Amino acid sequence: MFLKYSLLLAAAVVWSAGCSDDDGFDSTARCRGRLDIGGAASASVVTRAETNLADVCRGLKLPAKEELRLTLTGADIAELESGETGPVEVGRFDYAQQWDNLTRYGEEMPDLFPGTYTAVLEYGDPAAIGPDAPYYLGENTAVVKIGKKTACSVRVGIRNSVVRVEATDQFKNYFYEPDFTLWVGEGEDKQEAGKFTLTDADRPIFVPAGSTVSVTGSVRRPSQTSDGAGEELLIEVPARTTVAGTLHTFRFTAQAGGAGLEVVFMEPEAGGSDDVELNDDAVSDKTADESAE
Repeated sequence: MFLKYSLLLAAAVVWSAGCSDDDGFDSTARCRGRLDIGGAASASVVTRAETNLADVCRGLKLPAKEELRLTLTGADIAELESGETGPVEVGRFDYAQQWDNLTRYGEEMPDLFPGTYTAVLEYGDPAAIGPDAPYYLGENTAVVKIGKKTACSVRVGIRNSVVRVEATDQFKNYFYEPDFTLWVGEGEDKQEAGKFTLTDADRPIFVPAGSTVSVTGSVRRPSQTSDGAGEELLIEVPARTTVAGTLHTFRFTAQAGGAGLEVVFMEPEAGGSDDVELNDDAVSDKTADESAE
């Protein structure tokens, strides 16, 4: 069997990262400004193969603007009052507010004291597990100025992990009755995440970033007699840890003649969870043989 990890930065970004001044408005006298926040998500995947995650995850949810949750924070913001010679600082505070969706924020658009703010957009649950559980996340900072409406665009992408189980034609043509289970966690926290039978009905499973995942299952070899069932082979793939924004692929293959099973693990290059996606040519591999006579 083949185990291959393919590092993917899921959901490419469609908005500029910068923030800029926009139209002024009547808030100068109150020493405040506004932040016009926009964001969107795309299923396009930035890879050398130009993979689209929607092609891998059938029915992938792409959240609309009105579905993105917003958290807006600002540290050590100066509270100002208008004085005879200009704004006067009367105190300092940390700003933190949340909106159920970006549309509601746009309708309210609060007046803000000048300073640096961070806008975080989210969709989904980062702890969810399942084929319909993508978690989108993005953030950006912007500087609010007195009497100005500052435009801030947020880059939103999938930040949990995706796991799929596949097999080569050689494997599927030799072995039969495949039955695989994806597990998340270890010990008492281990739970079943999904089933795979190597058919078109299989769907990749979203799991929390940093999860420990493993695969167990069984297949049968062709029978050596005309009236008997083939030998059942039990398969267990060692646990691996998932990476945010990454598609992990467990791929099984048969050796020549179906005499054994081979496991190959594609090790991602060193780096952070926000690295640009690499394809198979950009990673090194580790091979471990598991014979099954």
